[in-house]
Amino acid sequence: MNSTPQMDCLGFRSVGEHVDQRYAGALKRYLSERRYATHTVNGYLDCVAHFFQWAKRSVLDLAQIDETVVAHFLNDHLAHCNCGWPTRSDRADSSAALGHLLLVLWLGHENPTTTHRYVEADLAMKEKALARLEEPHTHMRRFRPTDALMTFLQQL
Repeated sequence: MNSTPQMDCLGFRSVGEHVDQRYAGALKRYLSERRYATHTVNGYLDCVAHFFQWAKRSVLDLAQIDETVVAHFLNDHLAHCNCGWPTRSDRADSSAALGHLLLVLWLGHENPTTTHRYVEADLAMKEKALARLEEPHTHMRRFRPTDALMTFLQQL
């Protein structure tokens, strides 16, 4: 019998002390803005809650979370996970969810003010940015097939 105590993995929506809620909100906002279905968003949030509980148990700081840590969670922890229900231990869902989490962390979207600058881009700002661009210095050449290619094509 396993003497390791079962870890109570709560859903991300109700994790309270286990996860800083700004990351939950940022991830949910990020996925919702990209029109993910509600059940997918909730499933991904549960996967991330599982990851955060594992990270807390492993005494990891959010600043330490990167692809290596995520790979360790996916390859080592999920393979032998005994955290119990309602933990999400599906590798594909967890991998996708944690990929989105890394993007949110890297882009700094845990704070809504960092994404607000994307909303503020109006037509004048876009025109100003386009005016600073230069034409590429490339010369477009027409494709000229070789004689061998033309002979092959004619034989078809």
